[in-house]
Amino acid sequence: MIQLNGQEQDIADGITLKEVLEEAGYRLDIIAVQVNGDIISKDRYASYRLTDGDDIDVVAFVGGGC
Repeated sequence: MIQLNGQEQDIADGITLKEVLEEAGYRLDIIAVQVNGDIISKDRYASYRLTDGDDIDVVAFVGGGC
């Protein structure tokens, strides 16, 4: 079980961060991700293996301004 933006999610053993994000419908090009308080660079999403108890926070960038 992991936390994804405060929601509990069951995960498969050995699943990667990229797989979880894609399954959740995130566009990888416009997000930043933190796992257990550490920012994970985009080039590590495909190799970063999640474990039971991980806490993932996803922030999406939004355009706008004055």
